[in-house]
Amino acid sequence: MGIFGWIFYIILGIIFFFILGFISNRYSITKLEKMVFSVILLLITSGLCFRLGIPYTNDIFLVFVFLLIVDIIYQSYYLEKDFFDRGESNVKYYLVLIFLGLFINYEFINEVSSVFLTGEDLRIVLWFLVFIFLYKFCQNKNIFVSKDVTNK
Repeated sequence: MGIFGWIFYIILGIIFFFILGFISNRYSITKLEKMVFSVILLLITSGLCFRLGIPYTNDIFLVFVFLLIVDIIYQSYYLEKDFFDRGESNVKYYLVLIFLGLFINYEFINEVSSVFLTGEDLRIVLWFLVFIFLYKFCQNKNIFVSKDVTNK
């Protein structure tokens, strides 16, 4: 990985910071939900890298490291808050996020030829969504609920 790989990860870290900040401010999400959105952004970015032929998916978890650095700079210099405050548990959040990103990167992203779903995978997901829709439809319309019609 050359200098372009590092620049790519830095730019993605800054982009992730702005996207997650927008989502956090707009919808006031928890840290767990923010972590899930971070992983979703990582998977989408990895899938786009595979599709576009960008060769920087081997260590794409480094985006989370640069996200941490950008957040430290933002909170320390712009907001003038203590990033390492134990009450907010920012360090614990980013450690878990980096290790989760590392695990997903080496066990999932680097082991496949494409992160996005194939036609066969989409067929399974589609049938799963059909079953969920039918279940929710039957539940909302009370189709399988037995009604007690005894008159007293």
